[in-house]
Amino acid sequence: MILFVYGTLRRGKSNHHLMAGAEYLGDAVTLPRYRLHDLKLYVVMVQDEAAGDAVPGELFRVGDRLLAELDTFEGHPDLFRRTPVELADGKPAEAYLYARPIAAATLSATTVSRPKATVRN
Repeated sequence: MILFVYGTLRRGKSNHHLMAGAEYLGDAVTLPRYRLHDLKLYVVMVQDEAAGDAVPGELFRVGDRLLAELDTFEGHPDLFRRTPVELADGKPAEAYLYARPIAAATLSATTVSRPKATVRN
């Protein structure tokens, strides 16, 4: 399975050690249909069709055993839900999207500002 990671599972980040055994396939970017929010403990990605951004991340090929371990780590399906995401290059991938509502009052205050990713068609 191909997994798109955007937060602490990326290379050089605090939880990348959990990706041991996964094959790095390269950098990727989503279509502008998602948004990142900083919830203090971690950054989460949510779907936002109306005002989404192209989110940069990395792709990994993940085996069944590691995927099960990552599902447990991410709290799938209660805290994060592993969901198909749309990448700019059209390739299939899944990512862990935040599965809980984010209070409307905190949305603008928690939106993560990252350099804009370029979407190439």
